[in-house]
Amino acid sequence: MKTNILTLFFLMIAAYVHGQNIGDILISKSYDNQSIVSILNDIDQHYPIDFYFKKEWIKNNTVSTTWEATSLPLVLEELLTPQELNYMVYSGYAIIIAPANELSKAYSQEFYINQYKSATTRNDDQLTRLAVGDSLNISTNGIANMTGVITDASTSETLPGVTLYIEKINLAATTDAFGQFSMALPIGNHELKVNSIGYEETFFQVVAYSNGSVTIPLQEKAVKLDEIVVAAQKDDSNIRSAQMGITTLSMKEVKEVPTFMGEADVIKTLLLQPSVTTVGEGASGFNVRGGNIDQNLIMQDGGLVFNSSHVLGFFSIFNADIVEEATLYTGSIPAQYGGRLSSVLDVQLKDGDFEKWYGNGGIGIVSSRLSFHGPLIKDKTSLLIGLRSSYSDWILREFENPDLSRSSIFFYDGTAKLTHKFSQKSKIDLSYYNSFDEFQYSDQFGFDWATQFAALNFNNILFKKLSSATSISYGSYGSSLFEPEGVASFTLTNGIDFLKGKQNFLWSPSPSHDISFGGEWTRYQSKPETIHPLAEESGIVPQSIKKQQGQEFGVYINDEYIINNTLSASLGIRYSWYQQLGPESVTNYEANEPRNDNTIVDTTFFGAGKIVQYGGLEPRISFKITTSPTSSVKVSYNRMNQYIHLISNTAASTPVDFWQVSTTYIPPQIANNFSVGYFQNFAGNLWESSLQLYYRDIEQIVEYKDLPSLLLNPGLEMELLTGEGQAYGAEFLLKKRTGKLTGQFSYTYNRSLVRVQGNSLEETVNDGEWFPSNFDKPHNVNLSMKYRANKRSVLSMNFVYNSGRPVTAPIGNYAIDGVTVTQYSLRNQFRIPAYHRLDLSYTLENRAIKKVRYKGSWTFTIYNVYARRNPFSVYFQRNQFARFKPSAYRLSIIGTAFPSITYNFKF
Repeated sequence: MKTNILTLFFLMIAAYVHGQNIGDILISKSYDNQSIVSILNDIDQHYPIDFYFKKEWIKNNTVSTTWEATSLPLVLEELLTPQELNYMVYSGYAIIIAPANELSKAYSQEFYINQYKSATTRNDDQLTRLAVGDSLNISTNGIANMTGVITDASTSETLPGVTLYIEKINLAATTDAFGQFSMALPIGNHELKVNSIGYEETFFQVVAYSNGSVTIPLQEKAVKLDEIVVAAQKDDSNIRSAQMGITTLSMKEVKEVPTFMGEADVIKTLLLQPSVTTVGEGASGFNVRGGNIDQNLIMQDGGLVFNSSHVLGFFSIFNADIVEEATLYTGSIPAQYGGRLSSVLDVQLKDGDFEKWYGNGGIGIVSSRLSFHGPLIKDKTSLLIGLRSSYSDWILREFENPDLSRSSIFFYDGTAKLTHKFSQKSKIDLSYYNSFDEFQYSDQFGFDWATQFAALNFNNILFKKLSSATSISYGSYGSSLFEPEGVASFTLTNGIDFLKGKQNFLWSPSPSHDISFGGEWTRYQSKPETIHPLAEESGIVPQSIKKQQGQEFGVYINDEYIINNTLSASLGIRYSWYQQLGPESVTNYEANEPRNDNTIVDTTFFGAGKIVQYGGLEPRISFKITTSPTSSVKVSYNRMNQYIHLISNTAASTPVDFWQVSTTYIPPQIANNFSVGYFQNFAGNLWESSLQLYYRDIEQIVEYKDLPSLLLNPGLEMELLTGEGQAYGAEFLLKKRTGKLTGQFSYTYNRSLVRVQGNSLEETVNDGEWFPSNFDKPHNVNLSMKYRANKRSVLSMNFVYNSGRPVTAPIGNYAIDGVTVTQYSLRNQFRIPAYHRLDLSYTLENRAIKKVRYKGSWTFTIYNVYARRNPFSVYFQRNQFARFKPSAYRLSIIGTAFPSITYNFKF
């Protein structure tokens, strides 16, 4: 079966990879007394071909002609020969037109590309005029404050990071995260240049009278040749930025990565980045630089995400069709973010279009999705809605194993976002997310979990160079474990609610300074842990364990400062503090003794208000030193406090794991993160490379006693230990950014270690020596490549290799009075086999004609091409033939090649 699938896959690639032949394009058109330029533009718009030429090369002649199914080469010969022009075909879809004598020269294709790029020149007499203020009320102090917003001309979405520059007076400004800017102009006329990556460089004639606001729309860059690639960031941003360890994903990149079931996935794409790993297939969340999954702060439009996975980790909760961008901070974490030790994942949703209605979606073999967005009030109010659902049970029904055939996996999620623009200076949006998952294994056990949250964001330009962003969010996460049948059938539930408010200000006193400052507050309320019988015959006694609540505060200031051409810095300070809140009863134990039932002294009852408080300063420092025009060195230091913890005694998180706020006996985790990196670009930024070294020291890390009892335990602190951790490693990255073949290779050496030295043997692990954490995977290799054969087709490949994770294994059995007792190794002394996998995908767009609203594409994916039986874990059982020798068994979640097909569409 595997061979047949692969053969079909590569035959399909071979059929399309060579692109189209222009001789196969037949023109049926009639023109009456039209110029050559207008005819070429008309053919360009209605046929799957693109023309490139300078208008001055074409004489101002008119033509009257009719073609009926005439091949494109004959059409071009008729049009161009009288003009002494000729053409060359580039990449199967692009035709470069130039004088015949020029094309006969032995120039490279890049020569003609550069000719085309330089063909667009501005005419100062034709600059768009922008009037600022009232011509009848000219400012008496000679200064006009111009404020405004930069938008995408086609979607009306605001554009952050746009540069505005007036050369004659050396005045510059940059739009903030909400596309807003402010400039103080002398009264009079000025030539303004507006520049943004992926958009046409645009010039305006600004006439400044008095204070006023403007809206500046930018057109997307007309990028047609493969060698000219629109990027989400500047070509050399990896060198120029003071921050390090930041990955920003465009959704176009996400949708071209091969994934399980062909579903575009933000988290799965992040797993291809250095130092981002997961415990294995079927594991929720992700680990960054050897940290636990709870050490990642995950947000969508400001709302907190406590479980980022669908279907036990096979899909993420983020719908790529409606996400604007996703940014992962692993090294330099600005002071605006706090509450977690390892990383921050900030996901921002798109705004709905303010001019027209659009939609897109996809149909796959196990899930489908649909989203649409557009104006409710044109130019004022927009709506975005995204829906996804799975229907995977039909696949399980095909398995011969009766347990699998009676199992079920299901999820759905829905997202809505309402955006309203009060003016050019202010905007408000309200987003809502709701999801539900259910997994049931035969009639034996199952999980379900649900997430919902709402986030309200208000962005406003207050006055010159100062903008405000206010965010309020509320959410709830709940999960359950159930056994559906029998006398022991039950449902065990837990969860957490949150309420969060944040106020951020951005002040840009000069083009070299961006100062963010503000504060935030988060309230956590853990839901009671409850068990109740599920079937009538169940003998389970209902029980409920009350959980704790707490609140976290933070104030901060952060300055992005370009000191000179060589040195820039990101300097920040954050102060955070946390309070556990009553009413609550706290058990007291004998001093310097293990916490257990025998050392309980008494209980103290606290009413409403503070029970215990923690806090401290969190400095954030990053420096960039430019060592050459193509290289730089960066160093950073972050201190982070984490006041909330995911309690789990398994290596892979399950939905029944619960979130626990800090208490008297569970102090906050504290991390000091150090990073240093060297960044080097080559060949005009065609290649990027970097080498980063990092070290993390963790205080008061949460660990567990042997065989802990965590569920329905009112004395949870008896099972928990406090230790110290360290993570260190090196990340190497090589990336090719442009061309037909692009991709990146990364290798990470990563260690994650823990030490627990208690006051007694009961509270000490591995004799107080360092041991690998559950997430210690020393060697990680990622190779991802993308080959764009032509305008319509993309072939992508991923290869992943990870060291096996640590496990505690039985090393023998012995008998005591006829009873067999298992002897275990030291904690995490052994490793399961290494994980490696190859994935392939091929995307074929079925339309290349521009200005056609409906567009579709097919994505064919093979996950785990060579059918590797990667171990999720290794289990041990006693061998009936060798009583004292345990036997090992490998559990593989996906142990074969998995093909899938998805049809994606836009309208």
